[in-house]
Amino acid sequence: RATLQPRGAPDLRAVSEAVNAMSLRLAALHAEQQAIIEERTSTLRSTFENMTEGVAIFDASGRLLASNPNFAGLAGLPPQMDASDVTLAGLVDLHVAMGAYASAETAPFEPLCRATEWEGPSLAFEMAMGDRIVAVRRTRLPDGGFIAIHEDVTRQRADQRRLLHGAKLATLGELATVTAHELNQPLNVIRLTADTARARAAEGKADAAYLDARLARISEQTARAA
Repeated sequence: RATLQPRGAPDLRAVSEAVNAMSLRLAALHAEQQAIIEERTSTLRSTFENMTEGVAIFDASGRLLASNPNFAGLAGLPPQMDASDVTLAGLVDLHVAMGAYASAETAPFEPLCRATEWEGPSLAFEMAMGDRIVAVRRTRLPDGGFIAIHEDVTRQRADQRRLLHGAKLATLGELATVTAHELNQPLNVIRLTADTARARAAEGKADAAYLDARLARISEQTARAA
C-alpha cells in the first residue's frame, strides 16, 4: 500500500542520506587534517631534536620547559643532571661554581645570563664555556617566557682571528714596501751625488763651491731619509 505524503513535504530519506554523506565527508576532512597535523608535528619534533644548536624553552619564571639533546652540552650541564629540574638561576649558579664568571672578562656575562627580562624582543651575547665560545640568543615569547638558542662559534671566531691576523700581516707588508720605496729614493740621490762629486774631484774640477753644494744636497737627503 502506497504511503501518502502531503504535497510540498521534504523527502525524509533524501534528507537522511544527505546528512549521512555530509557526516562522512566531515569525518574524512577531519582525518585528513589530523594526518597533516601529525606529519607537521613529527617534522617539527625531528627538526628540533636534530638541530646542531642547543635550543631551550623557559617560562616567565625561568623554569626549563623543553630542550633538545644538544642544549645540555652547550649549556654546560653535567651528564647526570636531569634537564627537567633545571631553572635559569640554577644553571647560572652551576656556572658560577664551575668558575665561568671568575675572570674580569667573563664577570659581566653573569647578569646577562640570569636575566629573564630585557629591553627589546631579543638578547644576544657570547661567552666562554671552558675551551669553547658559545653564542647565546634569547627571544621573548608571547606568554612571557623565552626561547634560548646556544651555538658553538669557537671555530668561526678562530677563523675570524686568523683572517684578521692575515689582514694585519698584509697591511704590514704593504707598509714595509712603501717604506722601502720612500727610503730608497733619498738613498739613491745620496749615492748619485757622492759618486758625481768623487768623479769631479778625481778630474780636479771640484772646487769649494761645487763640493759645498753637493754636501748640502747629501745632508738634505739624509734628513729626508731619517
